[in-house]
Amino acid sequence: MINYFVNFSLISIGFFGILIIFLLLFSYKSNILVNVYLVIIFTVMSLRFIHKGIYEIYHPYLFETTFYWLNPIFLIAIPSFYLYYKSLLNDNKQFNYKDLFHFIYPLGNILFIVIQKNYVVLKNDTNYFLQFIILTIFIMYYLVLSFQILNRKLWKNNNLQLVADRHYHLIKNWTQFFYFITLLLALRLLFSFYLENSSSHLLTGSSYSIVGVVLWLFIFIKILINPEILYGYPKLEEKLSKHHNAKIVNSTIWQLSILKITNLQDQKLTIGIENKIATYIKDIEDFMISTHPFRDPNFSIKDISTTLSIPTSHLAYIFKYHCTMPFVEFKKYCRIEDAKVLIKDNYLKSNTLESLSNKIGFISYNTFYSAFKKYNKVSPKEYLDSIS
Repeated sequence: MINYFVNFSLISIGFFGILIIFLLLFSYKSNILVNVYLVIIFTVMSLRFIHKGIYEIYHPYLFETTFYWLNPIFLIAIPSFYLYYKSLLNDNKQFNYKDLFHFIYPLGNILFIVIQKNYVVLKNDTNYFLQFIILTIFIMYYLVLSFQILNRKLWKNNNLQLVADRHYHLIKNWTQFFYFITLLLALRLLFSFYLENSSSHLLTGSSYSIVGVVLWLFIFIKILINPEILYGYPKLEEKLSKHHNAKIVNSTIWQLSILKITNLQDQKLTIGIENKIATYIKDIEDFMISTHPFRDPNFSIKDISTTLSIPTSHLAYIFKYHCTMPFVEFKKYCRIEDAKVLIKDNYLKSNTLESLSNKIGFISYNTFYSAFKKYNKVSPKEYLDSIS
């Protein structure tokens, strides 16, 4: 009964993996960032679970007596983990044929097993022992390579220039989670090889399969909950950067790149917020458009800070270095843009210009008139006539 449950679990997680693969492949046109090595990993492991589960239910010994030479195919997934991390961080657009060398051992192992079956090059005990040693070195080698590239380029790299910190931490947490699960899977596999080698059995890595099922279930659920993890760093930065820049209402009042900062305090502040600038600007713009806060004459920079949960020092930095006008002028500019929208929405059909100036936050009509003409080169009446 227990074996049946384990085998049913193998088949179930295998088909769950196939579902994830189809979701990845069907979204390829809309998400060109789907990583080929992640697809390889999911495909190999899912088919292995299904294949193993079905044969264990219907013909437990057929796999070991007939198709056992196919067993090393799943080893393709081991270098694929490393290549996935590498391509995720480096974002290599062109396929690197040198990466194919990482698959020499898994494919060569299949060839050796076929030769061993037909010509008995080594005694079984010697063969199983050498296979165990080589497999252990092979697995440990790629675990170390994966840790080195992740630790050096991501986990301890504070100089990554990303647009959104939230996505930075999302992918960082994902790689830490994925590597930890990979480590547990590798330990289970090595322990299985150890048990099989100790009993002079064929090395299949099938012992304690239920542990692998549970770990892979965690991975697939994580993918479904956070599909953003499929994005590599450079592509993510490019995608988000285009998104933010496209959403800025008037890019003429914002400058994302700035000249050298000489103030020491501002230099220190730059280090902490440079990756947040575009996000801050986007949040400010959205807030201005959706709520028109400056219709309240007393609405200040501290009020923006409280509403958007942006430190006041960060806002002061943005208006000092990334806005083409002081905050006082920015308030007038936003009010005039608000007025233009109201004029286009026929506000003046039932209201006067004086009423309009009061509605958008100006204390007097003269101040409104001067600001409107400054930013539009025409008076409010002339602007109204031009759009009528």
